[in-house]
Amino acid sequence: LADGLGGRAAVLVSDGVASPVCFGLRRPTVLLPKPLAAHASPEQLRWVLAHELDHLRRGDPWTGLRGGVAR
Repeated sequence: LADGLGGRAAVLVSDGVASPVCFGLRRPTVLLPKPLAAHASPEQLRWVLAHELDHLRRGDPWTGLRGGVAR
């Protein structure tokens, strides 16, 4: 699933987030909520990871950084 990201993307789990999120300019990372990671089916997790990794492929963290600097 991490094609286009140099084959590297970290996936972490936290009880401090309510929904999946991606971040990382140098080390692409996907952060999953603990309940989602614990109870989602493998197919659901695959879709969630594919969605978040697509955000990373598009460069959304860089877009967020540029927007923050512009503000």
